[in-house]
Order: sequence, then structure tokens, then C-alpha cells
Amino acid sequence: MFMRILKYLLTLFLVLSFGYFVWYHPDPGTPIPEGRAPISISPPGDVDINFHVDTSDGYRLAFYFATEGHPRDELIKIIGDGSSGINDKQGVKIPVSWELDSLPDGHCITKQEVISKNTSAGLEGYRERTIQFAIGLKQGDYKLKLHILKDVPKFSNFKAQVVLLHSNGFIDNSAGDALIRDFIVFFIDIVVLGILLSIISASDKKRKNS
Repeated sequence: MFMRILKYLLTLFLVLSFGYFVWYHPDPGTPIPEGRAPISISPPGDVDINFHVDTSDGYRLAFYFATEGHPRDELIKIIGDGSSGINDKQGVKIPVSWELDSLPDGHCITKQEVISKNTSAGLEGYRERTIQFAIGLKQGDYKLKLHILKDVPKFSNFKAQVVLLHSNGFIDNSAGDALIRDFIVFFIDIVVLGILLSIISASDKKRKNS
């Protein structure tokens, strides 16, 4: 009876631990609600959206390009093939200016000008291209302002979106509390799991010896 209870506790512990990491860390690549908006690359367009972050974590900013109606050769030529170090296969560059403000105070967290190039992921119906990687955000409300700095005519026939995505495991100091929290939970998991397994092992040996 005692062994059965311990095994139930072990199963419950594993389920709760798994649930914690799923709950606090959605799958990498999952867009956050409201952090998504259509944009024109040619002519140059803008995005101005407010969104809410539920979990302090790492995020990344990216373009989603719809692939429907575009042959593979065109996608590779314009958006890129995902390779590194081969300039002629990294697609057509897009100059971007973006700014992230906290709400409701309107404080500017970061403001940057970057060059977006190459495919970072292939999705069903879309090609993803990174704008900014590893953006650490705490729980709260934000405003994203993004502007295409120069007309890029080769994207005139592409439907594009700006998307803010979860990027688990890649965070900066502003979201460092998430990393500390995960380390503590992981450490407790290891200790508790070790204790339960030791008790079960000792109990099994005692039963066999008797």
C-alpha cells in the first residue's frame, strides 16, 4: 500500500512539473495574443500595436511571409533559404526601425534600426524572417512601433505580418527573474525526484530481502 502511494505521488509530481514548464513557457514560436499585425514592405508600411505579455520571458520579433502563390525558387531568392555565410542565398534585405514602449507610462524600453535578412523558419503557409532576437520582457503591457525604412520593390507581391513570438531560453537581463525561477523549480524537481526514487528503491530491496 505504501509503495502504491509513493508511485502515485511520483506520477503526480512529474505531471505537475511538466505542467509548470508548459504553463509558463509556451512552445517556442508561439505568437502572443495581439502581438501580430499586417504590414506592407513595398510601399514601406508601419505597425503600431498595443499588446500584453502574460509571462516574463524571452521573445523575438519577426516577419511572417505568406508562401501561397510563390514558387520555391522565388521564396529562396527573395526571402532566403536559411543558410548562413552565403550572401546570394540570404534573400533581399529589409531595413527596419522598431521601438518598444512600456504602457501606460510610454517609457521607451528600446529603439533600434536593423537589417532583416534570410529565412529563420519554415512554417505551414509562411516563411519566418527574424527582425530582432532575444527580447527580454516582463509581464505587463507594451506598445510596438515598427517602420520599414526603405521601399523594397521585390516584396511588393508578398503578404507580410509583423509577429512577436515566444523564444524560450533566450532572455536578457530584463527577464532574468524567469531564468532564476526556472532554475529554482528545476533544482527542487531534481531533489524531490531523487528522494522519491531512493525511497522506492529502498522499499523494493527491503521487500525482496524479506
